[in-house]
Amino acid sequence: YNQISIEDNSKLFFGLGQTKLKCANGSSIVDVSCGAFHILLLNSKKELYVQGRDQIGKFIAKWNTTNNSWFTLGDGLNGSCLTLATSGSDIYVGGFFTEVTDSDYTIKIANHIAKWNIVSNKWSTLGNGLDAAVYSIAVSGNDIYVGGDFTSSGSRIAKWNTVSNTWSALSGGLNSTVYAIVVSGSDIYAGGAFTSSGSRSAKWRTVLNTWEIVAPENVQSIYQTNTNSFK
Repeated sequence: YNQISIEDNSKLFFGLGQTKLKCANGSSIVDVSCGAFHILLLNSKKELYVQGRDQIGKFIAKWNTTNNSWFTLGDGLNGSCLTLATSGSDIYVGGFFTEVTDSDYTIKIANHIAKWNIVSNKWSTLGNGLDAAVYSIAVSGNDIYVGGDFTSSGSRIAKWNTVSNTWSALSGGLNSTVYAIVVSGSDIYAGGAFTSSGSRSAKWRTVLNTWEIVAPENVQSIYQTNTNSFK
């Protein structure tokens, strides 16, 4: 299984990499669609957002777990989605894509990160976006923390503020790819292939504006205990 997501402790959704998305409800497992699905995200409306190939929506689609039906997000993306995060009525999407398209076929230049609003059913951009792939997104209040390969707006890690609608760097950033970000209280944990912090995982202290060492090995996933989810 590539990804697992839980709804109300009664349903398990499994992303099966190169085969299918399945739902386990009690003792039974049923297919909800064919295709390759990798990212699973459940929001408060019991909607399951998935990244996949081009069978349903262009690189991203939504499965409603109440009425068991698929929906597209506008006309989708022009490249792969690698990460999803939710904040209120907004779904933040990061990856290799450079454009997003609304249902009326309005194309917007997004550059690796964009926001889908579940009320307006429209895409919006985050400034000018970023100059390389986004691998991880984490939300903390009005701040959206983003990690990846980019060097614009911050070296491999940056923060988007939803009030000022501006990007800012986290000090000098990190010297190689950030694969995972998790927020815990006022601290931001990042994991990846970087070494500039003294290790391959680090903690950003937002109060002190400094990095601290967490673990020495290459990190591609971080587990957040209060949400029972891997990043």
